[in-house]
Amino acid sequence: MEIRKNGFFWLMLGFVIILFGLLYFIGIVNLFFGDGVFLRTFSVLDFNSSLVAFFYLVMVSIFFVVMITIMIKLTTMPEQPNTQDIIDQIEITAKDSQVSPELIKKITDISSSMVYRENEKRFLMMLESTTLQDRLDDVYYGFSQMTCDLTESQSPLELLEKAMYWGTKLSSSKRASILVTDRDKLNVYKTQGWRDEQSSNDFYSIPINERIAGKVAADKRFLVVNDCNDYKNYDFPDKDSYETTAFITFPVVYQGRTVAVLNFSENTRHGYYTVGEQEILRVIYMLVDKMYEHLQQKKKLQRYEIAASNS
Repeated sequence: MEIRKNGFFWLMLGFVIILFGLLYFIGIVNLFFGDGVFLRTFSVLDFNSSLVAFFYLVMVSIFFVVMITIMIKLTTMPEQPNTQDIIDQIEITAKDSQVSPELIKKITDISSSMVYRENEKRFLMMLESTTLQDRLDDVYYGFSQMTCDLTESQSPLELLEKAMYWGTKLSSSKRASILVTDRDKLNVYKTQGWRDEQSSNDFYSIPINERIAGKVAADKRFLVVNDCNDYKNYDFPDKDSYETTAFITFPVVYQGRTVAVLNFSENTRHGYYTVGEQEILRVIYMLVDKMYEHLQQKKKLQRYEIAASNS
């Protein structure tokens, strides 16, 4: 590399000397031989003034000095060592100081890992602080849309479907289902996120007071379980076959009777349901309960109006 630098320097130096030599020649001829035969022959090079030729030579000299200085700087600048040279130097130093390269590599990996974790922590803190208001806005917007959507339902089944949709979305649940009561059992009406093999007959009919949905239908209570293996109030007999240990199930009760059960499971954000996500589903639970009663009363009122108009 040093030989190439020297060759480049001498080549450029020769080019600069020839170029500026020609410029000096033109300036000197104009300064001292203004009336000579040369300028009369090559009139295009005539400045027509000795003073102009003098300033011309001064400017050429300045540019000549600047060019030579730049070339010297470029050719004498120390070469930056590449990464492989640094690694080789570390290995040589390690051998000379009787420190094993494996130890140096281990120390380097540990320090790099610590720096990475620290940078990741700072990034997450910055991300949380900058998006907190955005998250709050999203929550309020979601609640507003959910409330409007649920209250605009025209039938009980439409209400249940909307409740399953919003409950899944706002609680980050992967799977959800609607079960409707048919005498002493629950039949699956609609599901979301279920696999094809879960659509067997065993999953379509659940007796009251059996499994999770049947237990909720019998007790008529909101059920939150974040770890069914450590749940104190009830020992789920089929918990070994569950794909997730966290689920939320609530009944829809009308005139003291469970008419449907909504089930949400497998939180995709944490694997468990946070307090905020539980409260979101509690709000949906209360809204659905009141709206279901309102729709049933509305249906009765319509029947009375039809009967009155026919009589």
